Amino acid sequence: MPALMIREDLPPGELRRLAKAERDLRVARRLLAIAAALEGLSREAAARVAGMDRQTLRFNACVERVIRYNRGGPAGLSDHWGDGRPCRLTAGQQATLKAIVLQGLRIPTKAATNSNL
Repeated sequence: MPALMIREDLPPGELRRLAKAERDLRVARRLLAIAAALEGLSREAAARVAGMDRQTLRFNACVERVIRYNRGGPAGLSDHWGDGRPCRLTAGQQATLKAIVLQGLRIPTKAATNSNL
């Protein structure tokens, strides 16, 4: 299978510098793996150098990250999560729930229960 070309506008040293400054550990590891691959390491060796596990070494995952890097540069390596499932509560129900939570649970004290007798 032919190797997937990786864009070379940023040298490996610059990618390592970006990885060091990156707050997201996953993105930093991806940057390190791409830097190692640009230096000629195999896909498996580059991922291992970057501290990635066996699951990350899957061919499809590596190809996807290279494609994302080729399209968007270092910023393309960030995960883009969706907004998640929409809330099942209506706006009114959310407001009622918020009021209940902020008010707190009122547990009757012994004195209050004895006075009702």
